[in-house]
Amino acid sequence: MKKRYVLLILIAVTAWMCLLIWGPWVVDGDRLTSITPGAGAAVNGFRTAVAAIGVGAAALVSLYFTHASYQLNRSAQYTERFAKSVELLSSESEVSRMGGIYALERIMKDSPYDRPAVIETLASFVRNVSPAPENGSVGAGRLARTVESPVSNPARAAFEVICRRNTTKDDPKIDLRGCDLRGMYCEDANLAGVDFSNSHLGQSHFPRADMRNAHFMRTKLYDVWFTEADLSGSGFPEAEMAGCMFQNAVLDGANLCVARGITEDSLQIAKSYEGAEFPWM
Repeated sequence: MKKRYVLLILIAVTAWMCLLIWGPWVVDGDRLTSITPGAGAAVNGFRTAVAAIGVGAAALVSLYFTHASYQLNRSAQYTERFAKSVELLSSESEVSRMGGIYALERIMKDSPYDRPAVIETLASFVRNVSPAPENGSVGAGRLARTVESPVSNPARAAFEVICRRNTTKDDPKIDLRGCDLRGMYCEDANLAGVDFSNSHLGQSHFPRADMRNAHFMRTKLYDVWFTEADLSGSGFPEAEMAGCMFQNAVLDGANLCVARGITEDSLQIAKSYEGAEFPWM
């Protein structure tokens, strides 16, 4: 690529030099057959114009390479920031972990190129530090109302960063399978298309969340509040849904045909569920 640019520049410079020297006679050779003051003025005027064009072109080329160098340095800075932020996630200090998470959020906003990697890193962090409790273990079922969420502050922060990001067409599919996300509260959460299979979201609140086409295979959803949430097209195969609240929620096209614990009464306050499938159908 660099060799091609150098070759193009050499060709352009050679063409410019030729135009500067012989251009007047190529363009207006019929009137420059004799040496007169008028002919000299025409040659000087032509060469002055060509020289000005050359200077302008050189300035543009210089500006282009300056911009390219700036972008390269900026990319290197983002790479360094990303590496340092990921390193903080492995720290034993909760404060350092939180700092790494918010540093990644800043990179996600500033660098579209690094955005997919940041999202996948945050999702991986949540999966690793907050795994879902195994069946039969303490806390595997429904939380008591007085019990505080077992999710650690760093895992909560990483999940909240995922929830509040702005969506772009280049975002990767978010994998939050097998996570413990009990007792979370996220307003206007952006969770469209997220895979929550085998996770535990018991007693979490997602008011006005965008959960279109999300996947909840065997997900524990005890007492989850989906107030005004959009669950269109989502799938709930074998999900545990006892006590779910669907006030003004949209369930159009959702697949709940093998969901467990959901009742017809719980859907009376839903906004719509056109085309949805239920166990009693």
